[in-house]
Amino acid sequence: MINKTDYNHLTGKLYRIWLAPCFLMTVLAVVCGGCGVAGWAAYVVAAKTISVEAEYQGLNGKAVGVLVTVDTRTHYHHPHASKMVAKAIGAQLATNVPGIRVADPVQVEHFRQSNPYWNTMSYSQLMQQLNVERLLLIDVFSYSTHDPEHKHVWRGVIEASIGVYEAESDDPDVAAYMNTTQAQYPNMAVALLGSDEPTIRFGLHSVFAQHVARLFYDYEEVARP
Repeated sequence: MINKTDYNHLTGKLYRIWLAPCFLMTVLAVVCGGCGVAGWAAYVVAAKTISVEAEYQGLNGKAVGVLVTVDTRTHYHHPHASKMVAKAIGAQLATNVPGIRVADPVQVEHFRQSNPYWNTMSYSQLMQQLNVERLLLIDVFSYSTHDPEHKHVWRGVIEASIGVYEAESDDPDVAAYMNTTQAQYPNMAVALLGSDEPTIRFGLHSVFAQHVARLFYDYEEVARP
């Protein structure tokens, strides 16, 4: 668990990573002259937002359990990844999905630890055991905090398949919703001396959790030109 001091330390580092590109863009805009600055400012002011509808709204007002699985290699190198990703996703869902009741991640993790063969249970059995109406299952099949092609730089990547199961369905063991998603953090690779593993991992989990959660609630985003 990340305490307040660690959290502030991590978010401070994330801020510096995000701030650097913004500072560079500002300097370039000034160097390029007044017209360039005016055009850039006009774009920012004129930027429009678009509404994006949830792909699946069946989590609204429901008790939801979040389970994350990872491959053997990921579990060996990042033994706490599944727990941390599940916690991040649960927090995003609890904040944004109307009326949702996310199962306590501590209790879910206790269930996992107490039932080492939980992944052999049917989805309907899992929902009964967790006392939830929906099961959100995230199957991570790719996880890395380093650039896959350049191990000496930081660039985290997560790729996963997503399934939602409904307890009241005629066949609760068949997914009511399925999708795949991925996330990358930071957008551009960072030299090893420019960050550290906890910072990259924290940022990656946060970005991935947002990508997953946004499948289940309406939101607005800036329209691309």
